[in-house]
Parts: sequence; structure tokens; C-alpha cells
Amino acid sequence: MRKRPCPMAEIGIQGAARWDTALAYVDSGASVSIFSAEVADRLGIRLKDGKPETLTVGDGGSME
Repeated sequence: MRKRPCPMAEIGIQGAARWDTALAYVDSGASVSIFSAEVADRLGIRLKDGKPETLTVGDGGSME
């Protein structure tokens, strides 16, 4: 269980095949949003067709 509430909102998101909804964290300082492979699958987005990206996160670390 989380000790502090996280701001979340249900959003509409458009994929290659259709529109769907997803639950997303609200982060006004974020440059990008990351969603799960399940969301990509529901939207008809083929992850294998993409390319890996390395992102720098708020604490200076990175993630791919």
C-alpha cells in the first residue's frame, strides 16, 4: 500500500488501430509518458517494430 496518494487520471489515447483508455500518472514535469506492453497491445502498436530509447529520469539515472 502506498503511503502518499499518487495523482492519476483516466486518459484517452490513440494507437495504430484504435482509441482506448489507460490509467496514467499525472506528472507535469515529465517530458514523456511510458505505458505497459499491455496498453500497446490493446492499441495495436507492435513493440517489435520500435527501437529502444534510453531516457534520463528525475534522479539523474537512466532507463531503457
